[in-house]
Amino acid sequence: FIIHKLSQAGKDQRKIRTRWSLALAYKADGLIKNGKVGHGIILYKKSIKIWPNNTRARQGLGEAFLTAGKINQSIFTFGEIVKINTADWLGWAGLGRAQSLVGQNDLAIEAFIKALEINNHYVDGHLGIGNILFKENDNLRTVKHLIKAIELDPSKTDAYIFLAATKIRMGEFKSATKVLNQGLILNPDHAIGLMMRRELDVINQ
Repeated sequence: FIIHKLSQAGKDQRKIRTRWSLALAYKADGLIKNGKVGHGIILYKKSIKIWPNNTRARQGLGEAFLTAGKINQSIFTFGEIVKINTADWLGWAGLGRAQSLVGQNDLAIEAFIKALEINNHYVDGHLGIGNILFKENDNLRTVKHLIKAIELDPSKTDAYIFLAATKIRMGEFKSATKVLNQGLILNPDHAIGLMMRRELDVINQ
């Protein structure tokens, strides 16, 4: 019905489509924040149908699919974003996060690197790569990316925790203790961090 009405809007059709699409995307944002993910997804899809170039709606849809656990649909959506605009770092970032969740590690790292090439202040890009490399036992590259994440954002608790875990695996216990303590200053109740501290206390005795 909406599409039919818009097709009758004449020379103002493009302007009306843009405004209506943005309004739907804005409403979808609100629904997602209130936990109504399914309804939000429906509105994002309507928004894109009205105005296919609405990147905000596509980005929101990709994030909503991630929240709903529909990872393959999220990958497809973020893939569409970077096909439309290869310079969209948020699209590459979302694609990397989605691909990492289904074990597409090489593709995820490539996507994160693309995002970092466009926005070298993208902290979670380094954290995301570090997380993947940690799982692959690539300690030296893990350390490199986690240190970079901390340099960009010293308040990133998870970067300290992952870095400390990597240092433990490398046998660098004193260094691990120092890094872990920095992370626990930021979040004293971090469950994994506290567990690691107890283990390090035993090792360092």
